[in-house]
Amino acid sequence: MTTGKCLVVLGLAAALGCGTIQGDVYGTDSAVSSPMPDVEVLLVKQSDSLLKAVTQFCLDERKNEVQRDTERKRLEGRAAALKDSAAVIYGLEYQSPRWHQVMAASAAAADSGNKISVANADPVEVAQAAAVKRARSDASGHFRLPKVWVGRYFLVPMVRESEFAPVQWYPTRMWLGSKRANANGRDGWAGCHLTGTDSLEAGSN
Repeated sequence: MTTGKCLVVLGLAAALGCGTIQGDVYGTDSAVSSPMPDVEVLLVKQSDSLLKAVTQFCLDERKNEVQRDTERKRLEGRAAALKDSAAVIYGLEYQSPRWHQVMAASAAAADSGNKISVANADPVEVAQAAAVKRARSDASGHFRLPKVWVGRYFLVPMVRESEFAPVQWYPTRMWLGSKRANANGRDGWAGCHLTGTDSLEAGSN
């Protein structure tokens, strides 16, 4: 095949977006982790509009976090006050029904405060809305995203170590052919950390 024909074929391949991104999904916290099966992996196109959406989401969530923190403190204060009341009742009415009721109310207030999670402060819904492709890791933790256009993307595996841990966004770049990109917990970004950074090039190899 002549050089001219090769260039035409490569140009058509780029236009058709025939590259493939594949890799393995690991946990986000452990230094040594095993591949994780049955995890949805989103492919999100990097763009100014995406980063603006993430920025706005995170600014809104900062305001919401202030409200959540205020509610946590209110519930913690209520739990402590009820526990103090229960201590007084205990001295007067040893393990009476009223003491049990106040202790139960104190425990319920403390539980409610502990259940105010930070998971919703993560811009996962932005990734879900902006995803251009989706895949699911197989029994070996491997995922494959075929027919990807040339460009810059984020891989966003829908996995978190706990309700308080953020989903990781992995910057990657697609050229022609097959691209290997593991979600290993080492070079990912928490969604709200994507904005305000000087560069995303460090993870875009």
